[in-house]
Amino acid sequence: MATAKYLDVADELRRRITTRHFPPGANLPSEHDIAAAFNCKRDTVRAAIAELVREGLLCTGRGRTASVRTPLDKATVALPAGAEVNARPATRPEAEAHGWSPGLPVFEISVPGHPALVYPAEAYTLTTVPAD
Repeated sequence: MATAKYLDVADELRRRITTRHFPPGANLPSEHDIAAAFNCKRDTVRAAIAELVREGLLCTGRGRTASVRTPLDKATVALPAGAEVNARPATRPEAEAHGWSPGLPVFEISVPGHPALVYPAEAYTLTTVPAD
């Protein structure tokens, strides 16, 4: 079964990002230029870019060209006993509050009796606290 064209475009853009053809902080070409290079419609390019934003590889903004996210230095979060971790995409309000791209993969850590905490997955490593 053939894959959707936008996934083919996303795969190639992802490859170019991971091989540093587009290094961290670099702007991607315009949607028009990417569409011409892949012989597809701009809607296809938008869907591919949205996929890479959801994966946390790209940042976008109204009126801005998509750019490659700069990886963050990783910090460690020690999970206390009873903590529950949910991996999910950041919501639009969370993204706006923290300056993240909507859809950025995050860890949501819930501990009974405390408000849930949300951390960008690319910036944190989770570890358990040894039992006493």
